[in-house]
Order: sequence, then C-alpha cells, then structure tokens
Amino acid sequence: QSTIAVGSGGLVGKGIGYGSQSKLEFLPEYETDFIFAAYAEEWGTPLVYVDISYYPSIRTVLFHPLNEPLAFPAIALGSNEQLLLRFDDLLAQGNTFSYTLILCNSDWTPSALSKSQYLSGYQNHRISDVDYSFNTFVPYSHYQLLLPNAEMSVNKSGNYLLVVYEGDQEYPVLTRRFVVYEEKVQIGVEVRRPNRVAYRQTHQEVDFIINHGEYDIPDPFNDLNTVLLQNQRWKTAIRGLKPRFVQSGRLNYDYDRENLFPVAMNGEILTPKTSAICRSMCGGSNWIPTSLISSEPNIPEVSTGTAPNSTSTDSGSSAAQAAASPTQRRIMCGWILN
Repeated sequence: QSTIAVGSGGLVGKGIGYGSQSKLEFLPEYETDFIFAAYAEEWGTPLVYVDISYYPSIRTVLFHPLNEPLAFPAIALGSNEQLLLRFDDLLAQGNTFSYTLILCNSDWTPSALSKSQYLSGYQNHRISDVDYSFNTFVPYSHYQLLLPNAEMSVNKSGNYLLVVYEGDQEYPVLTRRFVVYEEKVQIGVEVRRPNRVAYRQTHQEVDFIINHGEYDIPDPFNDLNTVLLQNQRWKTAIRGLKPRFVQSGRLNYDYDRENLFPVAMNGEILTPKTSAICRSMCGGSNWIPTSLISSEPNIPEVSTGTAPNSTSTDSGSSAAQAAASPTQRRIMCGWILN
C-alpha cells in the first residue's frame, strides 16, 4: 500500500486532503509509521538528480558503455559510442516504460536550456526492447535501451540525467547519471601512497596535472571546479580543489591531504580505480569545459584489512598513451552548461 500511495502521488501529488490511501485507511498508522507514504501521495515525490530506483519492483539496474560493463558511463560527443541501460521489472506485467534526457549543470542541477536545444529527434520515447521470463521461479520483464539511438541523441556535451518513467513523466521509475564529453585538454593522473606517513596504510593520494596548452583559462583559481571520484561513486567525491602551481599552459594539483581516498574500509580493500573530473568555466562564456580522468593502477594482492604497499601509475601526458591502454586510464574533456 505504501508503494501504491507513493506511485499515485507522482511528482506533484494529489493535493492536501486528497490522498485516498490514507483517508480511506488503506495505509495503517499513516500519521506515524507510514507518514512518508501519506505525505508523498498528497505532496508528491520530487525528481532527484542522482542514481536511484523509485519502485521496489525495479531490480538489477545496469548502466554502462556498450560492451564495457564495468566502465564509467561516459561517451564522446558525435562518436559511435553508446551506453546500455538494462533493468528488470519483477511485476512482469509488460508495463510500458518511456525515457527522456535532462541536461544538467556542473553541480547536477537542471540546465536552463530547453530540451529542443540539446536533444535531436524525440524529446521522449518508449523503451521497445523487452524480454519476458519463461519457466522461472520469479517472473520478470527485462528491458534494454541503447543511447544515443535513431530516435534520440544529444548535440551538446555535458552532464546528463537519464529518466525512465511509466505513463506520464510525473511517475519516474529510475534515474541514472552519465557524461558526454569532448577532448579539449590533456590530463595526467597519478595514484600513489600518500606523502603523509599517518595515511600511508589507509589512504591513496590522487595527484593530477591539467595541460591545457593554448586553451585559454583566464582565472584557474576561480574558473575551475574539480571533482575527484573513487570507484565511480559521486557520494564520496572530493570537490573544489584549486591548482597549487600554475605554469604556462599547465596546472598542477599536487596535494598532500585534500586529495586522499580511504583504501581500507570495514576490513575490506577498496579497488583503487579512481576517476577525476575537472570542470572549468571559460571566462565570459556560458559553457564549462570538462575533463574526466580514470586510472586503474595494477596493485599487488594483499590480505584483507591491509593496504597495499605501493600503488602508482605513470599516466603520461598524451592522449595517445591513454588510447593505447584503455583499461588503465581514460583522458576525456567536455563541456557543461554553467
């Protein structure tokens, strides 16, 4: 009944006093135990710009580049690269799901641009690739979607939110973040043991350099917004690092403490695959060039609860080196609406 109440409220809600599930007492203790469901039915559930599934029947949501199930969801603008979305619906009722894309700012708030300015083709479309389970203990429907496709594509790079919904767009089913990029600068990254002795057994240090060459960044201290990601997790991102050294066409982010990620948590070793996103605002422009770095250094096997003795990567400064070892590192750069 809670799921029904939340779903019937949608994004905007039915209005104060018009929640049928609570007023007709389908929701027991709607003023205490089920207060959130009662509130959502009357006031609505706002769309959140994070990776989330709104319905408990939606399971096994996977979103990644085609043929790269463990890769970060990012593609180059104007390329033949595609992202694959897969998920299961345990209701197995053959529900019709549709999708749309929302362009976001660097802080993952919705852009002021209309969809017609950054989408080519339809602004929303139905997911038609559906398979149904056969002779299984739990019946389910399996949905697949490739992006971009012939019906919908993007014409601007930046941060995007994929929204899958049922029926009207007021009823979101799931949301997933992804990045569309353009190469504008070259970035070198090094993942290694921290300089500070107190953190050497528990953390990893991520240093990086932005080689922007002739690409003009008037005020790198105020025009740049950097974000470091570990294991593709936005919740633990390190944000707001400023360049420590500025040279001609080169910005150095060599910190000792501010750029540390924990390696061992709850007795388990975290895979040291770290992504760094450097977002910069071009002075006087409405666009933000974005760079994404991903590094997967080779580390020795270690016992549970013990940090590796040394993890380092010589990323190099050229895109050619990154292209030669796609499983080790990626160098990408794009634009995001400010």
